[in-house]
Amino acid sequence: MFEPQRAFDVTWAFSPRKESAYGTSLADGDLTRRVVANAVELGKIAKFFRSDLERFGKGHEFPTELEELARDLRRATSFDASSLTLAWIAAFGMGKVVTTQANPVGNPAAYQHVFTFADPLISKHAPTTTVYEEFTPDLKRRLVSLACNDFSVSGRARDPVQVSANWMGSGATSDGALSPLPALTAQSFFLGADTDVLFGPQGAPVSLKDRVLEWSVSITLSLDADLGYHPGSGKFRGRIWYGPRRVSAAFTVFVRQTDDIISLFLNDTVRELQIVLDGDTIGPGPEKHRAVLKLPAVRITALDDALEGNHIVLRIEINESGVLKEGSTEPVTITVTNTEVAFLT
Repeated sequence: MFEPQRAFDVTWAFSPRKESAYGTSLADGDLTRRVVANAVELGKIAKFFRSDLERFGKGHEFPTELEELARDLRRATSFDASSLTLAWIAAFGMGKVVTTQANPVGNPAAYQHVFTFADPLISKHAPTTTVYEEFTPDLKRRLVSLACNDFSVSGRARDPVQVSANWMGSGATSDGALSPLPALTAQSFFLGADTDVLFGPQGAPVSLKDRVLEWSVSITLSLDADLGYHPGSGKFRGRIWYGPRRVSAAFTVFVRQTDDIISLFLNDTVRELQIVLDGDTIGPGPEKHRAVLKLPAVRITALDDALEGNHIVLRIEINESGVLKEGSTEPVTITVTNTEVAFLT
């Protein structure tokens, strides 16, 4: 009788570091972070073949040859958002980080990381990392050169904030156990009950947290999957480039008896949106595990009314065309405070 594989026994490890070059796996000593995930998430490999199935001259209609041409690897991740997992995904989902210590003397364990889109004039190559996964006792491998294609952050009042991402690998894997497997990493989680949603005039948005039902922010890098293969790269990708980066957001609010939303939509009024997530105090404080998602210039692109119980709500949509870049200001900035020293090093 066979022994089934339990989902709870699957585990994985990752790193805040980036690979030194595409196709070059991180060292095992860098794979030091391990956290729980919302589902069993494994790297899914797809193969592309040359076949003679539709070729002629065989004397029959059946294939006689099958040869691998290329390999693809995708992975999805989903977590109850913490200051670690949100920062890790933002680092690889945006590509640029500036790290400082707000209080290096009084609270040296607190680090602030400001994530923005990488400058394509400097490099169009997305940063990549290595993830280790244990699926069964005999299937232990590293997924090489994972790049984040897109991610989203979302929340509701009574739920933990969620962060999810879709990753694209080179297709290459490296077999073998990671030893020692790191212990689970301590985290500070972000909860819907500790979230503030601010929306209003640029530079001075106002809190709508007592009216908000749910919210989400989505970012995509639109990675050029097919252009990663080139002569000489073999069956694996040899590079991964950014495509057009895009940002969108949505949130649902209870309607006031005095309108303050529909008029903004009708008048194409530019507003600022901020999502503020608070976690535990770091060390002696006053710094906290914290994340701020800031979209400084947005326009509402769609409204949809609905009922929540006996009350009217509006779903406010800001699609990719509604997230504006004004001058040198970034269209989106994610600032995370945690105890991680660095990302993308």
